[in-house]
Amino acid sequence: MKANKICLQIIEIVIAVILVLLFSMRTSPIYSLLMGNYTGNNAAAAMMIGKSWAQGAAVPYRDLFMVGGPFFFVIQAAGYLSGSRVGLFVMEIITVFIYLVFVRRALEQMTTKKKARIFTWISLIPYVALVSGGNSMNEYLLAIEAVLLWMIVRLRKTRNVKKSLAFVGGLLTGAAVMINITEASPVYMLMVALLICIGTYANQKGKAILCSIAGIAVPMILLVLVYAANGATEDMLQGWIIVPIKMLGADLSVLVILHKCVKCLLLLPLFVGGILLIKKKKKMGYAILVGTIIVGLNLLLLEIDGVHYLHIIIAVPLALALYDKYMDFGMAKKVCMALGVLITIAVSLVPIKNYMETLATGIPRAHSDFYADLKEFISNNDNPQYGMIDTDLSFFLMIDYMPKQKYFTDQTNLSAYLDEVSEEVERYKNHEEEINVLLITERGFKGQELDGFQLAEVYLKLGGSIFIYVY
Repeated sequence: MKANKICLQIIEIVIAVILVLLFSMRTSPIYSLLMGNYTGNNAAAAMMIGKSWAQGAAVPYRDLFMVGGPFFFVIQAAGYLSGSRVGLFVMEIITVFIYLVFVRRALEQMTTKKKARIFTWISLIPYVALVSGGNSMNEYLLAIEAVLLWMIVRLRKTRNVKKSLAFVGGLLTGAAVMINITEASPVYMLMVALLICIGTYANQKGKAILCSIAGIAVPMILLVLVYAANGATEDMLQGWIIVPIKMLGADLSVLVILHKCVKCLLLLPLFVGGILLIKKKKKMGYAILVGTIIVGLNLLLLEIDGVHYLHIIIAVPLALALYDKYMDFGMAKKVCMALGVLITIAVSLVPIKNYMETLATGIPRAHSDFYADLKEFISNNDNPQYGMIDTDLSFFLMIDYMPKQKYFTDQTNLSAYLDEVSEEVERYKNHEEEINVLLITERGFKGQELDGFQLAEVYLKLGGSIFIYVY
């Protein structure tokens, strides 16, 4: 029995290694060989910030500003303590392993061990879509969701509430808040469910709930103190809470709403499972129904859209296990399970297609003349002074350069929420900053607030060089 358990965990480790190795574009050694340090997307900037922090060259938010949770930058810095992306690669494998183990263990309380493994592995289809970008906040959130789900199912079965378990549940929720406060709605719903279980089964309800609250507070207090010690408190609050909240619901175009609706289909099987439980007169059905509605509305109306933001995939194996446990064997059960699997595959097609396109364009882009020319320019200039307008986020890791500019990219979006960004760009226009190289992308030229054409014209007249990178 013990040998079988060890063998299963080895299999899960192997699955995690293979999945990250084959699909994580930002951390896998395979992609390092194919594309060098090219990573693309926001993770590249987060990795650059983490690398700079690990080397003691910069403090997140204070020196290099980016929207995101403070704990995510701690993860990035910890990953670079090894001196390369290998640390992040290992950490990503651990998150996949945690997801596999704890989702399986949760489902084993609801169905057979064999079916628990099958349902968990089916959810790897959208997990591939999630991890294909690699090193995203949502992967770490999903690992937290898996542990909380296991805690809830375990409590409902054993009805044995330990204060240590309540504290760890709170600790994980606090970490999720510090990773991404606006994307963690599934974690919040699971924590509410855990608190309900604690309040229902604990002998000392008040103390157990207080342990959970203390757990939530601990990582938040510790990280605030870390950033405060580095003089980054105000900037951290801007990047962690204020700007993300201002950005909620900023883009509600028809295309974005449709894309979000497609992703919400992952919640549909669980929604149906909640209705099934209500019909079976199970109170848990109401909790599942309310939870899926709240998470769905949060995703539709508030969360920032992203192709790889599939951190709600934990709903898939849970729904399949509910069908298996509570539905009578027959055609209806087969249809529900088949639809659940088909929806899972269908929703995963868009991000997997995006991954293939990124791979097709990323390899030639990583070896483009742009980076070669820029590296040559840097080698021929002792201390070039850069100005950056919406610079390609992969640029920094590609040439191993840490910007001296606090707001180093995405100024077009940030200027709508932070006056300081617009003021910084105005200083460029008024020649108050000594810059002889302006790094600007096609997106920067299209920026309405920043007027990239005028900036380019100014620096050409000053005799500066301009690199234009189209992406």
